[in-house]
Amino acid sequence: MKNKKTINLDAHLFIEILDTAQVAYSLSHILTGAQRWSETFYRILGLSPEKTLPSTDLLLSTVHPEDRAHLLSARQEAIADQNHYEIEFRMIQKNGQECLLKAQGTVCSDQTGQKACLIEILQAHTENPLDKKNNDTLKEEVENSAYKDPLTGLPNRQLFYDRLEQTIQHVKRNHTICALLYIDLDNFKTINDTRGHWVGDLYLQEIARRLKECARAGDTVSRLGGDEFALILETLTEEKEAAIVAERIVKLISIPFYHLDESIYASVSIGISVCPRNGTSSESLLKNADVAMYHAKKTGKNRFHFFTKTLNEKIIKQAAIETALRKSMKRKELETYFQPIISLKDHQIISMEALIRWPQADGTFIPPDEFIPLAEKRGLISDIDKFMIHKACGFVQEIISNTSNTLAQKTHVSVNLSSVDFERIDLCKHLLDVVQWFGLEPHHIGIEITETMLIKNMKLAIEHLSVLREQGFSVSIDDFGTGYSSLNYLAQLPIDILKMDGSFVLDLPDNRRNSAIAKAIVLMAHEMGIQVIAEGVETEAQLDFLRDIDCDQIQGHIFSPALPRNKMENLLTQAAPFIETGVAVLTSSDTSYKSSNQLK
Repeated sequence: MKNKKTINLDAHLFIEILDTAQVAYSLSHILTGAQRWSETFYRILGLSPEKTLPSTDLLLSTVHPEDRAHLLSARQEAIADQNHYEIEFRMIQKNGQECLLKAQGTVCSDQTGQKACLIEILQAHTENPLDKKNNDTLKEEVENSAYKDPLTGLPNRQLFYDRLEQTIQHVKRNHTICALLYIDLDNFKTINDTRGHWVGDLYLQEIARRLKECARAGDTVSRLGGDEFALILETLTEEKEAAIVAERIVKLISIPFYHLDESIYASVSIGISVCPRNGTSSESLLKNADVAMYHAKKTGKNRFHFFTKTLNEKIIKQAAIETALRKSMKRKELETYFQPIISLKDHQIISMEALIRWPQADGTFIPPDEFIPLAEKRGLISDIDKFMIHKACGFVQEIISNTSNTLAQKTHVSVNLSSVDFERIDLCKHLLDVVQWFGLEPHHIGIEITETMLIKNMKLAIEHLSVLREQGFSVSIDDFGTGYSSLNYLAQLPIDILKMDGSFVLDLPDNRRNSAIAKAIVLMAHEMGIQVIAEGVETEAQLDFLRDIDCDQIQGHIFSPALPRNKMENLLTQAAPFIETGVAVLTSSDTSYKSSNQLK
């Protein structure tokens, strides 16, 4: 028994050694029939673990039909006599070629002495006349694995860079032009999430096939990784040839992909850089094509865009703004301004909106519409939102603590939240914690969101807004009328206020179209029990019109621009009607805060 136990332990140690040495072997349990194969075993047979049925005898299924009886006989004798065997046989490889192999089989027992498993080691015969051919095949497979994408068979990133560098050198020598198309699938994540990664892989393979169909002879189609592809167009006569190919790709990819009688739709965004005009190195061409691709995505997707001088200048400017913004945030140079909102019923300041300001050394401001979208894209918006919420709460706390007048005690400040905030599961708890930390109640703080943000995830937005409103926060839809939201969704939204976008107020009352829209917004909102704030009010004619259509509240430069903290505090403590005869109560010094950038 001792010897049999030792044999069993030696077998386990043997398996570990074989795994470490990457030897091809199979392990078959005699009683259960269960089998296990090493990764090297799969590779030699040219098979995939994912596409092999567990019940398949891999080795026997690939043995030449004339040699199978020989292998089966050797196995049966070894199991019956519990001995070792060595035999030679021919194997049919996946490519149809024959290969002469040697199998060494050993039967091992368990601790009770029962026959437990058969271990078979597979190796090429040392005198195999096909060895040279097999070695050439193996060399080719190694080269393919190093330079080809395993899923699509396209050149991978490494081979892509090599081909691109060769193309660039050809352009320099022959004074021609070439183009690089950077191709990214739109919303591919949705396919993976809804149909599964297996279907996603099938779709990527189909995309690769379609891209090759669009390419010309001599061009290189590569998969750079994920859902990103590239196409090198060699020796172009003129740049519009690249546009023709890109347009062909957009159209072909738009054709639905059918899987199990189900249509799957996708599109691509393509950025194009041209050598030598957009760069003479692989890095510059790829970077510029990538920039152009993102511009194509931003402007609607399912399209292509060339890299241009204007686009390059825009990217350089954005990079400079991002660097400066990060420094300003680190130095705490951003400021919070407050713009009053006036009730048209009693002419009092009914609330304020907290607005971010980025002052410059020369006394000007960088407009929020230049740096807020960039902050969202670069992951800085959460820190800005946190900064604004804390500043708003701190301002309300100071007003309530230092002032006894009734108007000040009812101080209410609204803060804009980004779509990033609404992705937080604990959004409501987070806001409650901040408000309570400052010793305030939720009714002191209002939440403003845009229609565009709502559309991104309407269901989640409704859930968050419902909870926030139940806790006592007021909820406003900012820039209403610009986001193309469905009225059906509007009816479901738990909101208190619609803020009519300033673009509809601009030409009132002379613009008949805007007048009709303004009237419709007010009427619709009132029928739903929602109040309306008109933004961007600048003239008495606009004010009179809005008063006549029963608009509830007004926000705009006719009353006051956004003011720094101390100016807003002084305005609040006046405790007097803000409008006497339709003219804003602003001193000449106050008007200095009006922004030449037309900020709120």
